[in-house]
Amino acid sequence: MIDYFLRTSTKSNMESCLLAAGVATRNASGDIIGQWDGGRVDIDFIGKIYGIVNEESVVIDERYHANLRVCGDLTQDQLDELPIIPAPTTPMRVFA
Repeated sequence: MIDYFLRTSTKSNMESCLLAAGVATRNASGDIIGQWDGGRVDIDFIGKIYGIVNEESVVIDERYHANLRVCGDLTQDQLDELPIIPAPTTPMRVFA
């Protein structure tokens, strides 16, 4: 099992990357869901990153973030399609 931290400029870019990597599909409602023939995948769509500044919640990163958990081995071509970033020192959310 491997967790990947992903970041793009917009939600639509994130969806395009996940679809291009073959780890997601659209359901009947048009929503992106994890689906992969190579094993199990889970996607946690996070969006913008918020933080507390002077006791107020503010956006601290406008880019779109998601976490991807993969149970199996992705190909190099799949990995190349994903906007993988280095694991944050203190991630906002992780899988349980």
